[in-house]
Amino acid sequence: MKITKKILYLFGILLTTLNFAQASTSEKLTDCNEKSPNESEETTRRNRSCFQKGVQIISLGYGAPNLGKVFFKSLDRLYPTSTYAGIGPLFLRYEYAIADQVGLGISLRYLNTKIEYPVVGPNYDADGNPTLGDSTYNYTNSMTSIGAMVRANYHFSTGRQLDPYIGLGLGYGTTNFKINRGGDVNGIANTVSSPIPIAIEATIGARYFFSESIGAYLELGYSQSLVNGGIAIKF
Repeated sequence: MKITKKILYLFGILLTTLNFAQASTSEKLTDCNEKSPNESEETTRRNRSCFQKGVQIISLGYGAPNLGKVFFKSLDRLYPTSTYAGIGPLFLRYEYAIADQVGLGISLRYLNTKIEYPVVGPNYDADGNPTLGDSTYNYTNSMTSIGAMVRANYHFSTGRQLDPYIGLGLGYGTTNFKINRGGDVNGIANTVSSPIPIAIEATIGARYFFSESIGAYLELGYSQSLVNGGIAIKF
């Protein structure tokens, strides 16, 4: 009888010990499970973002309006037979994600525009002196602008396909204005360049990816045009 009581007593102690150990193990597992969802949520969040650390993006775009054409618009009103030619602004950009929300890269842009218009003026001799009679000369005004900048983008509210951002670029830029009098005054041509060779970009934009690597972008702001957009390739 005494042996039976001792066995029951030891059995009770063993059950109590096992229950305590099981409770401690459950608490540890609960703590681990509480951390796992947070880690899983972070991983899931990053997987939902089309822009994250290590991503590289190349974009090619076209802007509007062409500020050269806007600058020469007054001549178009004065000379209805004037003709325009030109291209741009064209944009080529590269961005590398140094963090999940910050990208750093380069931005290149190019713009060229030209207007030709007829002007009636006096004839000139070989020495540049006016002679009798008038001639019609084709004047040409042209504008060429280039820029090469370091650019930083801050990305916010990025999703699986949509990637909004704000960008700021600063670097080298120059704009040349050239006036060619087409034979008038002995064919004098004048060129004026921007006094400070600085290029600036300040835009807000967004990319939308149709697949893992191909998308489109649109930006608003100042960048040799008021709006520019095109294709974006991610790798």
